Amino acid sequence: RRKTLSTRVILVGLSINVLLAIFKLIVGRLSGSLAISADAWNNVSDAASSLVSLISIILSAKPADKKHPFGHARFEYIASMVIAVAMLMVAFQFGRTSIERIISPIDLTTDTWTFVVLVASILLKILQYYIYKKWGRKIQSPILLASSKDSISDVFITSGVVVSAILYAVFGINLDGPVGLLISVAIGWSAIEIIINAATLLIGSRPSKELTLFLQEKILNSDPRILNMHDLIVHDYGPGRVFATAHVELDSQERFPEVHLITDRIERKMKRDYGINLLLHAEPAYPHDETYTALLSRLDKAAKEIAPNAVVHSLFLFKSQDGKPIAAFDVDIDDKTTVDNETFFSQMQQKMVICDPDLYLWITIDREYTSHLTEESPSSLFTLKDDE
Repeated sequence: RRKTLSTRVILVGLSINVLLAIFKLIVGRLSGSLAISADAWNNVSDAASSLVSLISIILSAKPADKKHPFGHARFEYIASMVIAVAMLMVAFQFGRTSIERIISPIDLTTDTWTFVVLVASILLKILQYYIYKKWGRKIQSPILLASSKDSISDVFITSGVVVSAILYAVFGINLDGPVGLLISVAIGWSAIEIIINAATLLIGSRPSKELTLFLQEKILNSDPRILNMHDLIVHDYGPGRVFATAHVELDSQERFPEVHLITDRIERKMKRDYGINLLLHAEPAYPHDETYTALLSRLDKAAKEIAPNAVVHSLFLFKSQDGKPIAAFDVDIDDKTTVDNETFFSQMQQKMVICDPDLYLWITIDREYTSHLTEESPSSLFTLKDDE
């Protein structure tokens, strides 16, 4: 269903871009306006991008094989870089011609049809923007969301061409060269952004804030027995090939088969409805244990005194082989925190020894996608805290 919807929307956008490119090329040729011709080639590049997106969706549906276990969806990033190089060549050619027009302007021809085509272009691009944005959000498609941004930028570019045409028709002010140069710069800048974004995605980048919030909302609201969520990691192998893992906390009193069914149902739903391959790891929580909640609160308070945005989670209490009480937990720290790991470990031990001098802290610091553990580990043989 996702592939069908994406294909339909892209075909609509492709049709609009081809139609606009044809009419603008004709009007640009008849009027002699370089700005209109440059705007036409901008639509040609948009049509080419739509074609690449369409091909990538078809290829992304190709099943994984032995050489490509995560599918072929990243082909879009490579193809988009090829299109971007072509856009740079167009931008360079029109930029050079625009500079020549600035030095030696020529007379232009403007008539009613010129303004009809340009105004119609603006209206169609606004319609295209809303179509891309609506369906991009609905099916969480990065291709459509990126295309919506490109469409609204085209509205401003064509509006500049309209202003240029009005100034020439009414006042005889010829800004064809400067406007053509600005459009060439806009095309070149868009191409550079495409190359940078594609290269970043190929190398591997952090997930967007929108995707992170989307996953958090869907997981936390999927079942009332999910008490908390953390350690979300997302790997993007291209559109329709998103893999994610996360830890979820459930009441320790839940039976193991029930926990399995809860997490399995969420994983299946995310795959069926959004095409996201999700793997959940369930952790026990003890919301009804006063000792547990009190210690969790003290640990969280102590962590925030060291790093204001720190969050303590995954607290687990047990005893080592020699009977020493141990509190194992994770601490999420953002990149803005300047405290190094060793300092955090040391200060955390100092703060908690006042509350319980016999308690051993087994801490894991999570900074984005990396984890740092205390060097000393308790005995590998242990018992749960309540076991005697």
